[in-house]
Amino acid sequence: MIDDVQPKIEPIVVQKPALSDLVLERLISAIGDGALEQGAKLRDAELAASLHVSRMPVRQALQRLEQIGLIESSPSRFTRVVTVTKELAEETIAFAGYAGGVLLRTKLPEFSDRERAVLIREVADLGLVEDPATLSDVVRDVLRRLIDTGATHFLGRMLDRSLPAIWCNVRRYDVPVDQTIHKEAVDELSASIRSSDAAAAETAMRRLFRLPV
Repeated sequence: MIDDVQPKIEPIVVQKPALSDLVLERLISAIGDGALEQGAKLRDAELAASLHVSRMPVRQALQRLEQIGLIESSPSRFTRVVTVTKELAEETIAFAGYAGGVLLRTKLPEFSDRERAVLIREVADLGLVEDPATLSDVVRDVLRRLIDTGATHFLGRMLDRSLPAIWCNVRRYDVPVDQTIHKEAVDELSASIRSSDAAAAETAMRRLFRLPV
């Protein structure tokens, strides 16, 4: 006779995202899409009422937005959405290019053939973009691919934290795409990824973002 014994299997624990994380995502999207305009003053009570949440997760989200530079505040005076100046946009693009290039150089030798092929397809989209909104999406996707592929990397974690600001700032920088990236470098970047030439890939990434090499 076989004993009717339940197998000892560890229970599945479903971790729900923190409410402040959901608020943060909603606010990032609103800033990037312009629903929260540049320079707009933010009040936690009004945001909480609009999002149908308590003020605490809103305050937590606002703190994180300030840490990554999407909002600025002065105690007892204001909390407002940062305005993307030419200088801020150029600093953001330079950071994306330099950090993405170093991360690519570090991780590319570990990529499999399939991982390189996926990255090349996403890089190719950079040659097709015509507007800042689409460019911000594609840049985010390429950097996200670098961050998520292979082993966790210190620079990848730092870039991950900055990715929402990169996405928003590029999206709100209203200049022709050709002034932001150098499309002719797309083929060079794709070729270096295909051949797994890490040094050439970093150089091409810098060229792509119009940075010194």
